[in-house]
Amino acid sequence: MHRYGFASPEAYFEASDLRRFPMDRITVPTLMIVAKDDPVSDAGNFSKVTWSRSTQLLMPEHGGHVGFVHHRFLPGGTLRWAQYRAVRFIAAVV
Repeated sequence: MHRYGFASPEAYFEASDLRRFPMDRITVPTLMIVAKDDPVSDAGNFSKVTWSRSTQLLMPEHGGHVGFVHHRFLPGGTLRWAQYRAVRFIAAVV
């Protein structure tokens, strides 16, 4: 963590806690996806954040950290379902 300017992992997590930011001021349609079992992001804090009305929070039980999988393969061979969900979100707001 020192290489990125943080004295400790705790200092990093404190600085990146979304409750410290004005998330209620987001004015563009926004989709936030965080798995409840994400070992890096503190998913419990996401439900404590005051979100704007233009933000949709999606919190599946499983997915880990950027590990949302789907049974269909993407052209590159991955199984990530979040990309499908993001495309549907964008199509709905455009």
